[in-house]
Amino acid sequence: MKKVIPGAAAASVLVLLGALPALAAPEGSPRSVCAVVTATTGKPKFTRAKSKASGRLLVGDFLYKKDMVETGPGEMAALALLSGVELRVNAQTRFEVSEGGGGEMPASIQLGIGQVWTKLLHGKAGFEVRTGAAVAAVRGTE
Repeated sequence: MKKVIPGAAAASVLVLLGALPALAAPEGSPRSVCAVVTATTGKPKFTRAKSKASGRLLVGDFLYKKDMVETGPGEMAALALLSGVELRVNAQTRFEVSEGGGGEMPASIQLGIGQVWTKLLHGKAGFEVRTGAAVAAVRGTE
């Protein structure tokens, strides 16, 4: 089953993300909101950084700094990051949300394994994908 937020709803999610800095915990706090889930296919999972609580990733869920996301075979997820980055996660991917962006630091993830696709939703957005071997940074392009 595929769940997707329609275009108008996705735009409202991005507006909400723009307001999150005022609602989020102080910068650098492990509870700072970094992203919101905008679509899922299958039953991708998340693990919270501090509590190690885990569960199924659902449309509308918030992800926080240091949360882990994992997709299995045939599963996918899409996220909107605070800084204005759309992130699509392919099947059999595992990553940690490092930064949501929106401040001095660009949005970034630590990719353990798998594939991601990014789209910068405005020219000021920046995004980094870090792995054990390399760092890929995207500035102002799809």
